[in-house]
Parts: sequence; structure tokens; C-alpha cells
Amino acid sequence: MAAGFNALTAHRLWGTVAGWISGIITALLWTSVWFAGELLDAAIFASMLSAVLWLLTGPESKKRSLALGLMLGVATVFRPIALILLPLLFFRKQNRVLILIALLLPIIPVTIHNATTGAALSPIAVSGGTNFYIGNNQYSDGRVAFLPGLPADWQGESADVIALASRQSGKRMNLSQADKWFGNSGLKWLTENPGSAFKLYVNKLRLVLAGKEYSNNKNLDFWRDRAPVVSWLSWCSWAFVLTLAVVGVSRSQQRRLIWYGVILLALSMFPFFINARFRLPLMMWLVVPAAGGAELIYRSVRAKKPLPAKVIFVALLAFLVSGFSAVAPDDPSMFNSYRTLGNSYIQSEMYSEAATAYDQAIAADEEWQHRSHDQTLAQVFKMRGEIYTRHQDIVGVVKLYQQWVERLPDDTHGRSLLGWALLGSGDPQSALKQFRIAGDSPQVVFGTGMCFMQLADPENAIIAFRNVVQQQPDYWQAWGNLASLLDQQGKTDEALTAWKQLLKLKPDDQRAMQRVQVN
Repeated sequence: MAAGFNALTAHRLWGTVAGWISGIITALLWTSVWFAGELLDAAIFASMLSAVLWLLTGPESKKRSLALGLMLGVATVFRPIALILLPLLFFRKQNRVLILIALLLPIIPVTIHNATTGAALSPIAVSGGTNFYIGNNQYSDGRVAFLPGLPADWQGESADVIALASRQSGKRMNLSQADKWFGNSGLKWLTENPGSAFKLYVNKLRLVLAGKEYSNNKNLDFWRDRAPVVSWLSWCSWAFVLTLAVVGVSRSQQRRLIWYGVILLALSMFPFFINARFRLPLMMWLVVPAAGGAELIYRSVRAKKPLPAKVIFVALLAFLVSGFSAVAPDDPSMFNSYRTLGNSYIQSEMYSEAATAYDQAIAADEEWQHRSHDQTLAQVFKMRGEIYTRHQDIVGVVKLYQQWVERLPDDTHGRSLLGWALLGSGDPQSALKQFRIAGDSPQVVFGTGMCFMQLADPENAIIAFRNVVQQQPDYWQAWGNLASLLDQQGKTDEALTAWKQLLKLKPDDQRAMQRVQVN
């Protein structure tokens, strides 16, 4: 849809060649292909803005004005930030009221829905304040959509927003009140930290101009290189479009309208966070003047007439600024990318490929250890260990889990798994050491009991299994081991009680049935 509308717009302004160039560039934008493939609404919203631009540059009939208002209204429902384009209506001399009425038609049902579902008087989305706080707090880097106080993998659930705001404010809130609370928190941070806010907004400016694409939660270069179609299209990027667009806006047709639209769309991102999918609508809008610039260069080459020096200078300046506006990532390693790749292979039951990806994730962490890895590194070790176990490679499991506890010494789960691996490899003494460090959960205490059994220390094993069943009375394996050891120690009455308890928990246990029947 965007390719079609951009082609029509450029054709209207600069002719057939520009129209074809505009449509082709739009179709080949690798970020657009990527986000459409991820089924994100960013691609749809960008397409809507292409339709808005086509309608803005066309004749001022009532039908087109009605269509313009409706399209702008639907775009506003998708993302309320589309309202920032309203000043562009001043470029139209007729039917402004009709446009505004049509704009309200898609919005009114949403407002009614909000009013009847507890969101109070919220005309569109109830998330502006929350998103503003996400983009303006002490932890914000201008790019990542992370709400302090919630897990890093938070997916935007409203219930979490309400719970966090209620906890921080000490008052019970609905969604509208919670959104307002976070909006005020963002404003408070800005006013109390002007120096940090200035640095943050400088970083946001660099993110707007940067030729490199930054995602909210992914290394786009990593994934693009593994997607052949998108990789082939990587040349059709921000720097390429921006440079041609600077040449295109030097042309007179609708120059001011297009240029003001670019400025407004760029400004709309600054209060929030800036990454590839939120820059896509701006990029899509720039494609039209980029086609005009490409067509102008084409005509200049054919006529053997160079472009004006000032146009060439500004275009080169835009290209260089875009190139030098790169932002250094907090974590330059590929750890998270390899981890996600491994998880994807696991879901597809491609275990060999998953093992390779997890090994690469661990190697990336070794090369560049970062605090952000600590939240998910344990999961990588665990999943890789399960693949070793699947192949019955106990040596590989032990070596991997030793690496785990060396990297994350406070991770008790890693200690516990290492203890079980050492126990399975025939080293109960080393396993016992790990279990003692791992804590006193029933599973860990059960492991210490198993170690004492292998070390021929039944007294301590009995103590361990008694502790297990005291903490977790339905732990049938502990009851079974306890019953066997008590029998071996000649404590038949206590053993019989344990066998009966095991039989209650596991009625089909043959040992328990035979022991009770014999009694």
C-alpha cells in the first residue's frame, strides 16, 4: 500500500520516472520489509502516513478531504502521535472543518470504549504518560522501551502498569490514573535533572540521524545478515534515503509541506524513545522527496548539467552526519542474539543448531561480560546442559556447569545442577560441596542425602531425607530413600511408617507394597 501511494505522490509532483523510483524504493526498504515480516503495526502506520501524504498533496475536493480526515483518524487510533501532523492542514485552503469531523469518526468509538471500560476520559490510547516516562527517566538511553520497576521482558501489559503505579504512589489507581502518574514522573525527572536530560536528548538526536538501525530489543544487523532477502536489501537504508531526500526537497513542488511533515514526524519521537520501528514512518515519508532527488540527478546526468553546488554540499553533509551519528551500544557483544537464536532452534527441535548457538552466546559473554547478561545467562547454561544430557555427555555437562558457577557464583540453581551432574559422574564428594553452597531447598537437601548414600554415610543421609520430608511432605522419592535406609539400620517401625507414607503418595510403588504386605 505504501509503495503504491508513494509512487502516486511522486508521480503527481515530478512525473513518471520519479513515481517509479518512489514505489521501488518503498518496496525495497529493508526495515519496512523486516517489520512487516514481524507483523508489527509500525509498517501499517507508515503505510497510512504514505496515504495521508498522497491526499495532502492532491486536489482539495470534498471526497478527498473526507478521505484525508478518515485516514488521519485511523492513523491516530493506531498511534495518537499522528495528530502532530494536524498543522499541515494549514496548507489546505478548503474543507478543513470537514477534515476534522472525518478525523473524529474513527476516534469516537475508541473514546466510548475507554469510558465504558474504566479508562476514564481517555480519547484514544491510555499509554502516552507511560511511554513518556519510559523515554525520560534516569535509566533511559533514548532507545530501549524499558519501564523501571518491571522485568526487562515486560511486553506492555496494562495490569503491570497499574500495579507498579499503585505501589509507587501508595494509592489504588486505574489505567488512566497510572498513565498520568508516570507522565508526571517523567516531567519531574526532566525538571530535576536538566544536565542528564540534555545528554539524553542529544543521544536521541543522534538516534534520529544515525545511518545505523537500532532496535528496541534486538541487534538488527545480526538478524538481517541471517535473512537473505532482507540482507540483499540492506543498501536501501536510512542514509541512502536521507541523502536523496535532501536533493529532492530542493525542488519547489510541495517542498514546504513535505519538509514540515518531516520535521513534525522527527519531533514527535523525541519525548518518547527512538529506534528503527519508530523511525520507519519518518523514513517512509522521506521516500517521496528521495525519489524527487533521484529523478533530478537522473535528469542532470542525461542533460550533462551538474547539480547546484549548494545542493551537492547539503546532500554530502546529510550523508556524513548520518554516518557519524552512530551510537555505541551498551552491549556490543552478540550474546542476546545468539541466545535468542538458540531458543528458536529449541522450539523447532533443532538441537544441534541450538547447541552451536548457545556455545556462541557463552563465548560472546566470555569476550564481553556485561551486567545485562546476568538476567538470561543462566537460562543459556541450563538449555545447553539439557542438550548435553540429551546426548548423555556427562563430562560435557559437568564442564559446562562448572563454567556456570564460575561466571555466576551466587546462582544457587547452577550450583544445584552442578551438584547433580557431579553426582551422576561418580564424584559425590565434590557434589556434596556444591549442594552445601546451593542452599537448603528440598531438592538441594535431597541431593546431599544422595551424596551421603554414595559415600556410605547412612546416618547423615537419614538426617537429610528427614529434613526433606519435613519441608515437603509430598516428596515421595525422599520417603522411599528414607524407608530403605531405616530398614538397613534395623529401625523397622520407623521404616514401616515411611513405607506407608510412600504408598499414600505413590500407590503403585512395588517396593512399598511388598514391604507393607510382608509386615
